Amino acid sequence: MIDNFIDNNSLNLIKEAHKKKHFLHIPSRKDDTFKDLMPWKEINRILRQHRLRYPRLRLCMDDKTIKEDEFIDMLQSRKGPIYTRVTEEKLYPYLQNGATLIINGIDELYEELDFFIGNLERLFKSNIQANCYMSWGTTKCFNTHWDFHDVLVFQVYGRKKWSVFEDNIRSPLFKDHHIEGKPPQKPFWESIIKESDILFIPRGFWHHAVALNEPSLHLTLGVDFHTGVDYVSWLGEKLALYEEFRKDIPLFAEQGEIDLLQEEFKNKLVTAMETLSLETYLKSQASEFSHRGRFSLPQAGSSSIKLSFKSKLILNVPHISDYKVTKEKVSFFTKQKKYEFSFTYDPLFKLLFDYKLHGVSEVISCLEKKIDLDNLGKLLNPLVTNGLVALVNLNDY
Repeated sequence: MIDNFIDNNSLNLIKEAHKKKHFLHIPSRKDDTFKDLMPWKEINRILRQHRLRYPRLRLCMDDKTIKEDEFIDMLQSRKGPIYTRVTEEKLYPYLQNGATLIINGIDELYEELDFFIGNLERLFKSNIQANCYMSWGTTKCFNTHWDFHDVLVFQVYGRKKWSVFEDNIRSPLFKDHHIEGKPPQKPFWESIIKESDILFIPRGFWHHAVALNEPSLHLTLGVDFHTGVDYVSWLGEKLALYEEFRKDIPLFAEQGEIDLLQEEFKNKLVTAMETLSLETYLKSQASEFSHRGRFSLPQAGSSSIKLSFKSKLILNVPHISDYKVTKEKVSFFTKQKKYEFSFTYDPLFKLLFDYKLHGVSEVISCLEKKIDLDNLGKLLNPLVTNGLVALVNLNDY
């Protein structure tokens, strides 16, 4: 799925930039690479069919947010609840005068983009949110600013002029959002990006973007991260299991007692970190980040899974670790839980580990013992019920 939009060379460049935390611009090789990620027709559908309001839907111009009642009608149903509707005759004049239309979390509103972001989340082992920025004029949406998360930019339609400045606020955390500062006077990179260009802007790097008096749509992907502070916080929670760290620190102890206790803490902490290692922390975070599960209705609503040869299967969890096979069973860890199944499931799991869609015929062929559709449904029932595998493309039901 990722390689439909990003080639391997570009993906490796992004991974290297993410690792070293340096800015990256990848010029496009083909102008329409990203158009399926966010077609204009889907923007029109989302505005029509979803009851969006601030902060999910925003209009911004010159670093100011336009009040939502300036372009959104607040309507009341017969039963009383208030609902919203974007009004064309109120929205369009703002866009024509240079405002930028923003839809936050747009990956949750369009399936193709949702699948793409889900694949990127598995790559980064972190949560990612996609926001959509649409501009028509030449007015800035936001002034020069920095983000407390890494940003990937995908220019889907049109062009936009970007200016990127050095990070004089190094490795900011979310709690640092209140820090005031000024960007360097001159950008170290300034250029016009065109359709299907990619930018990677590490957290803390100042930047701003300006449209060029033409329709422009880009996606910004905010990528969560892990720091030493996160590891120490996680470690602190785990240390609560140790009696030595649960005991009171004596308030009236002599200095010698305090020094002794300090040494005991240090020795116990070193010992604990051998078990509660950084590797263990990263594995736990990979299994805990929220996954984008696909639903398998109507089949999963019944106690028995009914299949046809048009059915397709896909692995439905973002990360699997500690996968082990014995003569009796397979076991693995995902979604903060350990799962165990008969060893007959091993070839099925290994087929699905590529996170691609697989037809029923392909699934049956991979099994050591050939079975019919009814028995395959029974085999898949615990996997689908537990959300480990999803059935998709079931338009024949």
